[in-house]
Amino acid sequence: MGAILFIILISVLLFSFIEKYTKQLQLPFYIFMGIILVLVAGSREIGIDPDSPNYAALYQTPNTSNLVGQVEYSFIIITTLLNHISDSPNALFFVYAIMGVSLKMIAFKKYSNQYFLSLAIYLSYFYELHELTQIRAGVASGFFLISILYTAEGKRKKAALLICLATLFHISAIALLPTLFLSNKPLNKKVQLLLYLSIPLGYVIYFTGSSILFNLDLPLIGSKLSSYQKTTEKGIGIVEMELLNPVYLLNVLIFYILLIFQKTISQKNKYAPVLLKVYSIGLFLYTSLGFLPVLSLRLSELYYIVHIYMIGSMYYIIKPRWASLLLITMICIMLFTFGLPHMGLSDLVKI
Repeated sequence: MGAILFIILISVLLFSFIEKYTKQLQLPFYIFMGIILVLVAGSREIGIDPDSPNYAALYQTPNTSNLVGQVEYSFIIITTLLNHISDSPNALFFVYAIMGVSLKMIAFKKYSNQYFLSLAIYLSYFYELHELTQIRAGVASGFFLISILYTAEGKRKKAALLICLATLFHISAIALLPTLFLSNKPLNKKVQLLLYLSIPLGYVIYFTGSSILFNLDLPLIGSKLSSYQKTTEKGIGIVEMELLNPVYLLNVLIFYILLIFQKTISQKNKYAPVLLKVYSIGLFLYTSLGFLPVLSLRLSELYYIVHIYMIGSMYYIIKPRWASLLLITMICIMLFTFGLPHMGLSDLVKI
């Protein structure tokens, strides 16, 4: 399967070089690639990723009371309905793949006329993470990628509705509600300074702030943090916290490059100010919540999924254009190579 994914990624990257010259083929090929991505995610072998065995087991017992509290009601409803149609857990994978892939591809098309570039960046990391692993979060993130564009356009009711829909598929999406209050105004010097400092601040909190947070006597929050910590200490759902995670560090580097050239990018990308803010929040959460690895990864990935949009913005700061596309291609290949092992898909890198 690793070879198939890599071939798809390279095919989309190659098409991104010529997409503005092939307008008539652009949409049909885009839809065709969407169908391929759904087929790959839906028909995957159970066990090729860390989560599919658990989803397969849950699919066999959709009516048990144990499911309530483990997953959202949307999952229970979907699995119950599908059990009347098919005994195969792949039916579940197909339904979630259709939703996750479709929502993201709608978001890419709304974001830019050069939507193959966004598709390629998505294929390099988040397709594997969401549509092949965290399928519930995959649907939630699809809703978010559309909602943040509406937030930037000042259409906050539509954005709020989409985030609410996201929470029906993964409750962690409730953490995205603060994005509704973000402004898309040009970044002033104070905001720029805050964005520059957000990454170092995350490290400071990681090294000095965790003990303070655990000792705070706050209703619900303090006990919840302690619960997460005890779970980690018992070895339940362990996730390693890697401060030198290559995927994270690559995102940090890209973020600072984009921040330096934010004026140039904003002239071409009307969503840039709010996307840079969301990007910085995601990177900040990764380290600042690092003492709770599961929470850190879940929330940071929800936010910095906007890197799909932002990496493509490097197209505007490097000339000639083929050079910028070549750089983005290299970034995509690095994300694909370094990212898969960190999500439990190391076998897929062996192409």
